[in-house]
Amino acid sequence: MMRLVSVPASRGTFLEFDLGYTHWVGDALELRPEARYERQMSAPNAAITGFAYDNPCDAAANPASPTCTFSSGGRTATFEQNGGKRAQAMLAMDAIFHF
Repeated sequence: MMRLVSVPASRGTFLEFDLGYTHWVGDALELRPEARYERQMSAPNAAITGFAYDNPCDAAANPASPTCTFSSGGRTATFEQNGGKRAQAMLAMDAIFHF
């Protein structure tokens, strides 16, 4: 399946390609491998928010401030501010047991 999605909130337009397969092993086990590719086709606010994927800082790359820190629930995490990427790929598999 391939689709073009326009996301509100000014993140841009995305292209998604998804390929899946269902395989039965006997009557009780169903295996469903999946490969997915997503690409941000347009990024109208990339100079401010960076790109959509692998961007925990939700900001564009900034050499003057190379890291960002988040605190939540008493824990703190520091991330390198890389500005994100335009694309990502994913491989996944479901194993479903029918009983």
